[in-house]
Amino acid sequence: MNRRQVTAMLAAGGTVVAAGQWIARAPNAVAGGWATVELVNPVELIVAGLPTSVDMQVLGHGVSPFADAGATLRLVHRESGSETTARAVPTAENSLIARATITLDEPGSYSWLASPDGYSSDTGTALRPFRVVVATTDAPLRGKGAEDSQEDAAAVSTHTDILDSAFADPLLEVAAGATVTWTNTSAIPHQVVFEDLTRDSSPLLYEGDSFRTAFDEPGEYAYYCGPHPSMTGVVRVGDV
Repeated sequence: MNRRQVTAMLAAGGTVVAAGQWIARAPNAVAGGWATVELVNPVELIVAGLPTSVDMQVLGHGVSPFADAGATLRLVHRESGSETTARAVPTAENSLIARATITLDEPGSYSWLASPDGYSSDTGTALRPFRVVVATTDAPLRGKGAEDSQEDAAAVSTHTDILDSAFADPLLEVAAGATVTWTNTSAIPHQVVFEDLTRDSSPLLYEGDSFRTAFDEPGEYAYYCGPHPSMTGVVRVGDV
């Protein structure tokens, strides 16, 4: 069953699944497994001070949903750099859905990282950025998101590939203002997650998917693959 259809197959609070469906148990990082986190109801806007429920799935090897699996969430306010943590826990016994309730008081743009239970909370799946707004505002605050970065990209561009178990160019040297595009050439899902969570990271990239972002300021930008944190790379921005 396609993971995007799984919610349609849940009944009685998520405790019953379709007959014959294979349900994996919680991930085991020690055993060498890896997992990703995918939102069931993507978030674009949250009202400041208002509790918001977010549902997600932990997917073994980016495909098979785990039952009874939770995740730790790191939410970073892009403007101030302040961090908040939250927990996503299974909605019921044997449930394939984990739910987090998030309350944020500081308006602005947020990046967030989801780490499945059993894995390091310092790495994980980067989720799509969202905004927190004051309920009375007529013009919601807007941070710079991935789409903005693509629209602002400079004419100078660099392209690189993501392989089965490594970034094809772990060190990229580009001039300030350049745009870098990563394309996943592997059948394995990968992700470009920057250690600086105030930067845009990619969604989960399946075979043939690409992610593009611009680098306007000189410096070194370290990144890794969310599902496979041993895959690392650096973009060095300066005079080339």
